[in-house]
Amino acid sequence: MSASAPQPTPDKDPTGADAPAKTSKRRRNKKPWSNKKFLAVWIPVVAIIAVVAIGANVAIGYWRTAIESYMGTGTYSIDNTDDGDKLDTQYYASEHSSIDEAKAATSKVVDSIGDEGMVLLKNSGALPMNAGKVTLLGRGAADPIYGGSGSGGADTSTAVDFKTSLETAGFTVNDTMYTQLDEYAKANPASEGGRTNIVMDEPDKSTYKIGEMPVDQYSQASRDSFAQFHDAAVVVIGRGGGEGGDLATDMTEWDDAASDGEHQLELNSDEKETLALAEQNFDTVVVVINTSTSMELGTLEDDPEVDAILHVGSPGVNGLSALGRILSGEVNPSGRTTDIFSADFTADPTFKNFGSHAYSNIDGAHFVDYEEGIYSGYRFYETAAVEGFLDYEQAVVYPFGYGLSYTTFEHSVASQRMEGPDGQITVEVSVTIGRPLHSVRSLCESSGSISWVQWRP
Repeated sequence: MSASAPQPTPDKDPTGADAPAKTSKRRRNKKPWSNKKFLAVWIPVVAIIAVVAIGANVAIGYWRTAIESYMGTGTYSIDNTDDGDKLDTQYYASEHSSIDEAKAATSKVVDSIGDEGMVLLKNSGALPMNAGKVTLLGRGAADPIYGGSGSGGADTSTAVDFKTSLETAGFTVNDTMYTQLDEYAKANPASEGGRTNIVMDEPDKSTYKIGEMPVDQYSQASRDSFAQFHDAAVVVIGRGGGEGGDLATDMTEWDDAASDGEHQLELNSDEKETLALAEQNFDTVVVVINTSTSMELGTLEDDPEVDAILHVGSPGVNGLSALGRILSGEVNPSGRTTDIFSADFTADPTFKNFGSHAYSNIDGAHFVDYEEGIYSGYRFYETAAVEGFLDYEQAVVYPFGYGLSYTTFEHSVASQRMEGPDGQITVEVSVTIGRPLHSVRSLCESSGSISWVQWRP
């Protein structure tokens, strides 16, 4: 007879375990929730969900327009009251039919500002010059300062640079030298510490290196190209700056060649050597100051080998287009300095108050003590000169409101006649205009009575 395997009992699985029976037993022994316990758990849950739902509904209703605008859905309408329909609610009527048309008009305004805002600081007769073959020198020639830090920044992807400005005005620019300057600037960008880079309100991340290309790195090919593009050297001196950080009052931390006490708004050794190179190889040297702040320029003003100095500020996206027109004489420079250019910044009372002055009892809090009060800029120099504290001619290189032009004026009083103590005064003035490049505008003011003024060009 063959033996048969024993069959599992209903309370056991094939392995002999009795888990199902125990599970059923546990289920039979588990007590159901009482109504009190059920309500104690679920009433708070439902209440929280209801509060969240109501709050979300109110928030969505309040921010509905913003949400729909962000999601790209929804519509809106403006309904005026009966009185509102009678009001003129058009605060500004656009003169342009599209954004592109408005941008084009803006560019024309910036061009005009560049024409009238650039300041001719020095001119020994070199400007205006014929649109010949010129060489741009200095790192800034290929890496312009278009704006400042913070809100002074701009999208420079389509900006007009120095080379384009000169070429548009008819000049031929030394491409060999320019290419090397451009390569150096790209290899040493400001974002990587190669030049001044102020990070808004983060001084620990800001850098203050001048970043000028050393003369000893100029290739022989670049030097040899000077002979072909010899009509003039245009040397660009640039300084970054802006809100969120003061420029350095001591450059020894940023420049190994800096002397003790050398600050950022004076020429450094690399810039001086660049100027010396220009003076050795070119009969005409024009210096362009590309910075929004004033600088110590006394050495350039006194240097007989520097024929002209032009301050172009921080010209924005297309303001530099004016430079070529000014150099060629198409435009007569008419800008004026908006600040004083002193000979020694360290002698200025404001210089002592720059720096990182931190409170000793508050972490991360800094202050500036304006000890000079209102006596900053021209207010200090003009007041101190009157009081006899300084020699104005020695202390100031370019005063506030200073600027040259290509036009010379000569005037004389041709005749005059007074008609008694209480009568009219009649004066005839003859004006000779030496080189009219722009239309001449005249403004005549008098506290008395002038019957007529006659202009005889």
